[in-house]
Amino acid sequence: MLNYGQAVGDAGVARRMRKVFRRLPPSVRKDPVRMAEVYGNRLFDVQLRRVRDEASFVRSNFSVGLTIDSGKFEDLTKRTTLISDTLLLSHGWTAPYREVGEHNPTEWGVMMGAANEVRTRQYTLPREGDGHWRHRQVNYTALSYGMHCPDLAALGTWLLHAEPLLKAGLAWYLPSYSTRGQQMVQGVRQPPQAVQQVAAVDYIIRNGRLIDPSESNPVKDRLIRPVLEIDLPFIEGVTLKDFSKITTAEFDSYRGFRNFLRSSFLSMDQALNGEQTQIELTKLRLEIEDQVQAMRVEFLAARRKRVWAVTGAVAASTAALLIAVNGSVLERVLTTLGFTTAGTFWGAITARVENSPHVMKSGKWYYVWILSKKSSAL
Repeated sequence: MLNYGQAVGDAGVARRMRKVFRRLPPSVRKDPVRMAEVYGNRLFDVQLRRVRDEASFVRSNFSVGLTIDSGKFEDLTKRTTLISDTLLLSHGWTAPYREVGEHNPTEWGVMMGAANEVRTRQYTLPREGDGHWRHRQVNYTALSYGMHCPDLAALGTWLLHAEPLLKAGLAWYLPSYSTRGQQMVQGVRQPPQAVQQVAAVDYIIRNGRLIDPSESNPVKDRLIRPVLEIDLPFIEGVTLKDFSKITTAEFDSYRGFRNFLRSSFLSMDQALNGEQTQIELTKLRLEIEDQVQAMRVEFLAARRKRVWAVTGAVAASTAALLIAVNGSVLERVLTTLGFTTAGTFWGAITARVENSPHVMKSGKWYYVWILSKKSSAL
């Protein structure tokens, strides 16, 4: 089995996820809602108001799943392990706000901060007749923070079942954080302030690889180029918990295919901007098809292994369409929408293309795998 001291996916993600799950109380593991709250709490730096270890995440590569329904996480995780470097899932700010923690400075801490001129407010601390400091109420603002999530129980269940993948750096969940202040005046809490979104690094724009599980078929355009339509193998017939164990135990096969895809994406950039685009893309398509066929053989051979047999795992396939989208148009769509539902994603792309006739053709290309929800046994 996997040695968690050595990540098989992204090292930065693996380090942070192991910290999240470290010394997790048994009571939390039995309560998916509490698990989601603890995850959101441990991943947020309340002092800096940002995701912990954000700098290391920025340097990483991700394949991002576009989804708004946490109930889809399990199927999406199974179908994308082969093509994602590190699967990043998230909900947008349109989902309900769920508070997960509060930063509540103590009265003593506020007074010490004032005495050290850390804060801009002025506090007077007169002494009593015996020379001791007079105890008095000090006004301050408590800061609560939370994440936007439609179903904490579903999210917590996914986190617990996908734990081996997370601790191996193969997947993680990025909360969409918001904060809300609440003033304390003379010991009395005032009505809470409005929720304010916490700006996050746009991992999609920095990486350029996305996964759309909507089965949509975008219209071909000079800024949207179909590259490959193919059946991708994956493990089916098991729970996400068993799937996570199998994947981390049999990771070498996945690693080889993903490394091949990375080099293919670099070649695609050149082909899409070249004069003989279709010829070069055809060559790449044939190479990818050969690699996929080799993976299918490995999946079929793996069915004889004990780690598959004891869980009832089977080799299946799902239809996938690889699309290249020009960065000059996709970046503007994602900047506007952020993490969005797959149902509106291609509509936004199409609208942007139609309303931007002068968008430059050159520039970075983003690669989007459009996956079918249907599967068939190999």
